[in-house]
Amino acid sequence: MMGNGHGKYIGFQIKENENITIISKGQNLRKTLLFQAAGTPYNERYNYIVEDNASLDLCFIVMPEVNATIPITIDIQGEFSDVNLSGIYICNNNEQVTFNIIVHHRKGNNISTQLFNGIVAGNAKCSFKGTIIVAPDAQKVEAYQENRNMQLS
Repeated sequence: MMGNGHGKYIGFQIKENENITIISKGQNLRKTLLFQAAGTPYNERYNYIVEDNASLDLCFIVMPEVNATIPITIDIQGEFSDVNLSGIYICNNNEQVTFNIIVHHRKGNNISTQLFNGIVAGNAKCSFKGTIIVAPDAQKVEAYQENRNMQLS
């Protein structure tokens, strides 16, 4: 932790033994991840490094009857990059769905957007834990995070 006069800056690193997808300079990656098999344990980690002038667009769809813990780590290491994360989850019985998201802006001049929506009923438990970290010298960063849920009785 470093003090910078504006609070505490807490950095992080993706662990070396984890799978990492690198979106290299100038590349674009768009991907939809569908979680639909009931009874299948979903515990994969989603780790991405985004370099200069790169774009990452991930959409997560969690269908009913699925239990999932979905850890997502985005490390924006380049300038002029764009990251969009979105998701929808529908839980109607005893499901447990958790999104754990960390977006780290190491450089400035980039944008990250997170929009997640859920429909929850019955005894289902869903949670969204999101963290945005902006390095002290990362200027002109736009970071948005939104989670909206509807509880049905």
